[in-house]
Amino acid sequence: MFPILLLLTVVGGAGYGAYWWFEHMPQGQPQAVDTDARVIPLELPPLQAELTELPQSGTTTAPR
Repeated sequence: MFPILLLLTVVGGAGYGAYWWFEHMPQGQPQAVDTDARVIPLELPPLQAELTELPQSGTTTAPR
């Protein structure tokens, strides 16, 4: 009895996974990317961490 329930669970899970996969596939044409040569794609630098405590070397906050 246990192997039959295990088999039904595996088959049901695989069927649901296949249904979810095909349901979430992109439909139609992908969105066009602007390929204008005059536009330079930029990346934002990572955010700087803010100091919440004074440095151990003293009270100056100027970068070295």
